[in-house]
Amino acid sequence: LKFMKLCIIPDIHGKPIWKKIIKNVAADKYIFLGDYFDSFNESERQYQIANFYEIVDWSKNNDADLLIGNHEYHYLKGVSDRYSGYNHFMAIDIRDALEDVINQNLIKLCVQYNNFVFVHAGITKTWCENNQIDMSDMVNDLNRRFQEERHIFRFSPGEEQNAYGDETCQSPIWVRPNSLEQDAVEGFTFVVGHTHFKEVNINSNVIYTDVLDSINQVLTIDTETNEISVVSWT
Repeated sequence: LKFMKLCIIPDIHGKPIWKKIIKNVAADKYIFLGDYFDSFNESERQYQIANFYEIVDWSKNNDADLLIGNHEYHYLKGVSDRYSGYNHFMAIDIRDALEDVINQNLIKLCVQYNNFVFVHAGITKTWCENNQIDMSDMVNDLNRRFQEERHIFRFSPGEEQNAYGDETCQSPIWVRPNSLEQDAVEGFTFVVGHTHFKEVNINSNVIYTDVLDSINQVLTIDTETNEISVVSWT
C-alpha cells in the first residue's frame, strides 16, 4: 500500500454534489460508498443515470473506488427486492447501467486500506457466519461473492423481523448502526454510509459518514499515519 490521503464520499442519491467535493477536497483516492440512485428530488431523478455515468467515467481517469449500496442492489438482475425510492419507470435503464459497470469490474462490495474497511452499511460476524465467508480473506471473498452470489446480500430479516434492517443477520449493504456496533467483525474500523447522521460520527470500530443532506463535511484518512479528519468542502 502506497501512502495516500483518502476522501470518503457517502450516499449521493442522484445529486451532483460529488463534483463540489472532489473540487474542494484534495486527495489521492476517492471512495464512493454507494447509493448513487433513488433521488427523491424530481429534477435530480431524471439525471441520475447520467450523473452515475459521469462518476464512472471520472473514476476511470482518476484514483477512485466505487462501492455498491442497497439503492443499486434492488435494480440488479435476479433481485426481486424493492426498497424505498425504487423507480419503476427508470428501472430497466438503471439496471443496464449498473450491470455494464459491474461487468467491467468497476464497482465492488467493499475495499480495505490498512485496518479500515469501506462498505455501504457494515459487516457483522453473524452475517459472515450465516454465509460462510472466508474470514482469512474477508474483503476479497465478499467481492467474489458479490460477483457470483449476489442473492446473499438481499434484505433478510431475522427473528425480530425488523423492517429497518436493525438486526445482526443483515447484509453489508443493509445492517444498521445498533446491530453493527454489537456484532461488527473484530479487528477492523468500518467506514460506512447508509444511515443518515447530522454530522460525521466517529466511534471506536465504526465511522458513519452519511451526512450530505445535513452538513457540508466529509471524512478523510491519511493511510501513513491513520489520522482521521473531518473536512468541510465549502
